[in-house]
Amino acid sequence: MADLETIRARLVRLCESKRSRRVIFTSDAPSQWQPRQFTDPRTRQAFTDEGAWTYISRALSDGAAIEEIVLERPPGASAYVLLLPGANSRKLYVKLQICGDHVRGRSFHESEF
Repeated sequence: MADLETIRARLVRLCESKRSRRVIFTSDAPSQWQPRQFTDPRTRQAFTDEGAWTYISRALSDGAAIEEIVLERPPGASAYVLLLPGANSRKLYVKLQICGDHVRGRSFHESEF
């Protein structure tokens, strides 16, 4: 398992730059990235794409818990899960995958747990 504090710092850097964050859906690496469908607890307005990335970056910087998981697609790849406060009682489930020089947003939706 990777050092999660090193991963945290890298995720913060990648999430903060428009050039190093992406949301791409492919059959090999599907995503469920839906921030515009949820309320930003900071503003009580719908998340914008930029606002979602800022929220994630700030949460990481503030020490939000990170869990490393192994993906089924692509098989064996690592991703990092955060459960962040939502505007209601449900948490937001965020899954990020580091892909070389960028971070890929794989999930942003209400937690099913």
